[in-house]
Amino acid sequence: MNITYISRLFSGLANGIRQRRWEPHGVPTVCRLLEELDASSHNLNIVFTVKDTNTEWPAKRTSRLSVSGLGSQITVVPLLPFQLHKHIRPSGYLRELYHYTEIRKIISELKPDLLYFDRANLYAAALTALQTKIPVVWRLMGVPPAMHETLGQKGLVARTNRLAYRAPFARVICSKDGSGGEQWMRKALAKTTPQSILLNGADRSKAPSLPKNIEALIQGGKTKVLFVSRLVEHKGCLDLVRSACKVLSIYPNDFSFFVAGSGPYEQAMRELTNASGAACNIHFLGSILHEEVLSLHEKCDIYVSLNEMSNLTNANLEAMRSGLCIIMPSSPGFRNIDTDTDELVPQEAAYRLPQTGRVEALCDLLIHLHNNPTERKARA
Repeated sequence: MNITYISRLFSGLANGIRQRRWEPHGVPTVCRLLEELDASSHNLNIVFTVKDTNTEWPAKRTSRLSVSGLGSQITVVPLLPFQLHKHIRPSGYLRELYHYTEIRKIISELKPDLLYFDRANLYAAALTALQTKIPVVWRLMGVPPAMHETLGQKGLVARTNRLAYRAPFARVICSKDGSGGEQWMRKALAKTTPQSILLNGADRSKAPSLPKNIEALIQGGKTKVLFVSRLVEHKGCLDLVRSACKVLSIYPNDFSFFVAGSGPYEQAMRELTNASGAACNIHFLGSILHEEVLSLHEKCDIYVSLNEMSNLTNANLEAMRSGLCIIMPSSPGFRNIDTDTDELVPQEAAYRLPQTGRVEALCDLLIHLHNNPTERKARA
């Protein structure tokens, strides 16, 4: 089968592709699927679209290239040339129109039997499903708050999105990640659209040695707390740092915090850390290799998720698979967020933080677990 896979270019993939190497940092859902398809008997073509200037891609034209580590060709569709400047706010409408015209050219050339679009390429997916006979699969890696809100809004963008959701897709696949995707699909999609909701998985993998600079930070007998996330809105980034600073103000020499990930909130997190004088015990590791995160699991004592959208994510499932003591938010009680998590993860298996006062609650819980290592190990 001739398959064309179309997805946004994630920052965790862009650096490696620029250097012509398949070297993923994060996004395991995307990477594992591409690797399996690449190794299969199917003919795979990969198309990445650049959606913002935070994903650095200097080319001004659509380019096709090969990367070591993958046999399949990769095509990258950039922003429009004048949108590459960070001081110019890219127009979403122009960007999507440009991406759609480039994708149609690629489809005409490759003549695929099956098209796979990710969530960020909704408009191109919907228009292609409406205008061609090629089966289009639309893939949702969970449903963010904005997509829930769109169902009840009245503006032009919301109405356009709702029309796109009801396009004649061959199938819509959503992750059962705690974001309320099953309920959202029932409301948003056409009644005739085939739907699948799939729980993510976490393969057992052998963790490699950590780079020497990280290994040096993680030595010693302190209680080690790990936070793995894109540093963006709704991930609880600032609350994590506030709690860490509060803990370190009480126990300045007993904890080390490790933040694995990058994103626009990193600067504000660093500023809070520096202002508190806790920088020597809060370590920002940046976007590291997926395998290195697994190594961090082996070295750390407590894993914290403050994700407000869902908590059956790949990152959390991998921490569970590694046997870490886990702290996560309680389900908020709206949009069906984390009802799946409550069904699958027993209350006695992972600590739940309250929806209000979670900075203080997280601080108190971390100190409690530090002082009660037996309980910490039992939960792990």
